[in-house]
Amino acid sequence: MMKRRASTILFLSFAITAASFAACASTPGRAISLTLFAQGEGGASFTTRTGWDVVLTEARLAIGPVYVLAPRATALLRLLSIPTAYAHGGADEYATLGIRCEWLDQVSLDLLATQPTLLGMGAGSAGPIGDAEVDIDPPGPSIAAPTHGHQAWVAGTATMGGTSIPFEGGLDIADLTIARRVQGIPASGSVDEGSTITVVVHVRSWVDEMHFDRLAVPTTGSTREIVAGTQPYDAWILGARTSTAFAVTTGATR
Repeated sequence: MMKRRASTILFLSFAITAASFAACASTPGRAISLTLFAQGEGGASFTTRTGWDVVLTEARLAIGPVYVLAPRATALLRLLSIPTAYAHGGADEYATLGIRCEWLDQVSLDLLATQPTLLGMGAGSAGPIGDAEVDIDPPGPSIAAPTHGHQAWVAGTATMGGTSIPFEGGLDIADLTIARRVQGIPASGSVDEGSTITVVVHVRSWVDEMHFDRLAVPTTGSTREIVAGTQPYDAWILGARTSTAFAVTTGATR
């Protein structure tokens, strides 16, 4: 038993040492500034998994802050260097150990725009990135109009056979940090001084599992509202919060 424990400890020591050399070689940690962009992807017209032909006329998201993280191995090494662990109130301390870049503002993003939207400058450190986190919070007063005061807003028309359903609605995520933060967003590459980071939102994921015929028929007009308690709303809140609804890419200065 003692030999087995000794072997395990020795193996872990070698693994950590090897990772340390790799981290030191690729993560110099120099302070840098980066430019962040965001854009929607997937177009305004597509066929959903539920068989609806959708044409979007609006797709808006209140996005930010954004955190781009170092590879988890790097974060683990930094975690092991901390002598004492403290209780916390829900924040992901493990992730914050490996923040590669952070942008702490918020914008209302037009996901149907043909060009990326400039978010602004972010502070960070040079080195490889692993994944990212994006907060979806209620919009501040200065950016609330495009999303009608919601965290997200969508409008369009869904057609199946001879049925055509105009729809619109806003998304409101519960007042919980963990619920409003999308984690594990795919990201790869590395950043250095002058690099760009682009957050991509796959807007199709919002409506891909919606059954539009389950929305209530309005008493006036023809536009059906996506509201809490309906299947389309539940599909939206799940689709908007999945990590695959986003992606992060890096590049040189635009």
